[in-house]
Amino acid sequence: MSKIKYGENGRKSVIKGIDMIADAVKVTLGPKGRNVLLGRDFGSNHVTKDGVTVARDVISTDVFENIGVNLIRDVSIKTNEEAGDGTTTSIVLAHKMIHEGQKYISNGTDPVKMSRGMKIGSDMAVNYVQEKMSDQIGFDLNKLEQVSTISANNDPDLGKLIREAYEQVGKDGTIYVDKSNSNTYVEKISGIKIDRGMISQYFANKTENGRLVVEFQNPKILIVNDILSTASNYLISILQNSINSGRPILIIANDVVDQALELLVVNRIQKGINVAAIKSPGYGQVKADSLEDLAASLSATVISKESGTKFEDLKESWFGEADKVVIYKNSTIFFGVKSDQERVDKRMTMINSEAGEEGTTKYTLDRLEERKRLLNPGVAVIRIGVESDVEGMEVRDRVDDALSATKSALEMGVSPGGGVSYALASRYLQKFIDKKSKDKSFDRDVLDGVRVIAESLMEPFRAISFNAGIHPDLRIGTIKERAGKFYGYDFNANKKCEMIKSGIIDPTKVIVSSIKNSSSASSTFLTTECVICKDAPKDKDEDDKD
Repeated sequence: MSKIKYGENGRKSVIKGIDMIADAVKVTLGPKGRNVLLGRDFGSNHVTKDGVTVARDVISTDVFENIGVNLIRDVSIKTNEEAGDGTTTSIVLAHKMIHEGQKYISNGTDPVKMSRGMKIGSDMAVNYVQEKMSDQIGFDLNKLEQVSTISANNDPDLGKLIREAYEQVGKDGTIYVDKSNSNTYVEKISGIKIDRGMISQYFANKTENGRLVVEFQNPKILIVNDILSTASNYLISILQNSINSGRPILIIANDVVDQALELLVVNRIQKGINVAAIKSPGYGQVKADSLEDLAASLSATVISKESGTKFEDLKESWFGEADKVVIYKNSTIFFGVKSDQERVDKRMTMINSEAGEEGTTKYTLDRLEERKRLLNPGVAVIRIGVESDVEGMEVRDRVDDALSATKSALEMGVSPGGGVSYALASRYLQKFIDKKSKDKSFDRDVLDGVRVIAESLMEPFRAISFNAGIHPDLRIGTIKERAGKFYGYDFNANKKCEMIKSGIIDPTKVIVSSIKNSSSASSTFLTTECVICKDAPKDKDEDDKD
């Protein structure tokens, strides 16, 4: 049976769930934010400061409240997928925007017009941050260390580890986090990362920080330059090969669809065969070349019509090998690859020759650089050594956040941290509001939407301040912009400072994503007039009592 609530009554029921998740996550924000202990029915409990990890664990028994929980959780997950960090800030912003917006609606503001104003306000704030405060860092290892230190809860040791990892593999290198049985250290191993993930989530055999993951030890790797669509005897024989050898099978093909995909998934789920499939890297002719490059690095042979290799002629030597493969939603990492060095050298020579030809376009050069990375295996592994599983999960959460933050910083640069960028964007919007308040032609309800964004952008600084045990009104006056320099408060050292000079910086991409996603979700919710959800089903025992 469905339950229905209308208007303000419906929104208030959902807001209770929004309050629940925001209050749980908000305590983690800032250098003096606290941990959250996540209880587990089985295995070790989980201690974390990662906003999206906390958000995933919040569930309400009330169906309307749970809609609010899911709404805000989706905001944090989207920000995490886009920028890899800023999940807590996204929740803090969305929570404040919804409460501010609800206040204006209760006072008679048209929610549709207000939603339009919120879009105007968020776009203006994002443009202001990008144009006035963002600073491109290139491959500045000092700034990368500062970003990673802050994101890792102001842990300088973890910041140094991430810097060391980047020193070993470079700007575009792959960095992976794993546990260690001894000390914490960085190790460079032979490995490759490709931007292709599991074709079906049913291939997953474990979870990692709430994400479905495939992890294979010592797999056999089959590479096919074709689309697999039928449940052929050759595909069945490959599954039998996995059973006989006791080793997992990874299939890399242009695509796996229809009966072929069904065959693999059914055998994975019902028979427990360790099999997975990912799509080939590259596009068009680049795809064929990329497969040959990957095959050289894995000592494999590509099955393809062009080369005349066929499934019916499959030999054991055609399988590629790696010590370990980890497959995520959108990427795959091969560890300990066994390269055919003669083939690798030959293909690298061909690539360098093509890159040196006169008239080679930038597009072609970029694709050739991508192919080079397939032939030059190298992955930096940060190995975390801790006393307990609980501590290990907490440290890994912080390292994962820090790595994501550094990648975002490399992509879009950095801006003042500590809530300063949001606060300065709020002041910028307030000047716009003051100006438009005198313009009688500008719609008042639309302007209220801009006010919602302006007032909400102060909330990250307030939350950071409260978590440090200081009332924000006592420190808000430290936030200033003078001659292109940005000032605020260092809550870790308890002093005023110039933010960027002091290394208190946030990746611009994180700020942009958190503003956009929180504003979008909040404005959509505030225009909601009816909430419908299905009641939780009764237990059979309860029905018997009736």
